[in-house]
Amino acid sequence: TTIEATGMQALLAFVDAAAIKTWWKAKSAVVQPRPGGLFAVEWEPGSLGQDEKLGPLGGVLAGVLDKAMAGHFVYFGSLHWLTPQGEVFGPTRLEVDVFSKGDPRRKPSELRVRGTGFQTGERWNRYFERARAQWEKLLPEVARFCETLPAEQAETSVSPLGGPYLAQTVLDGRRIS
Repeated sequence: TTIEATGMQALLAFVDAAAIKTWWKAKSAVVQPRPGGLFAVEWEPGSLGQDEKLGPLGGVLAGVLDKAMAGHFVYFGSLHWLTPQGEVFGPTRLEVDVFSKGDPRRKPSELRVRGTGFQTGERWNRYFERARAQWEKLLPEVARFCETLPAEQAETSVSPLGGPYLAQTVLDGRRIS
């Protein structure tokens, strides 16, 4: 989806616990915004709806932030969803990419969210169907949230992702050798 926000604003929505609680309607969230940092989101049972095959949606999604570059992308891996009924779906991966014509400080940005997993079967197929439907509903919420964030706040919070040298090199438009 295209959003009227910078790449920095878009990524802040995914690496800030307060942001996640706002647009994702989470009960709680813990995010350590650095590679290797913890990523955990909790919802009330049934708060994300009910599915005839999976039961109440909600529960806990937890994993690690395993790769990031300020203003460009953040990837979460080893994600596991613990359903309210105690079933576990995982490991999965969530990749958030932002494209802003090479400058993550300019608007607009294109936000791409991609989820992948490594399991198969009827319940997994249903899980992926529900996840796709949830993201289709969530992307407009993420966009609205990002468009209200002060750009300066996002820059301060997101700049350290991917290491200070690498992030600043990319932001300055210098070659990486």
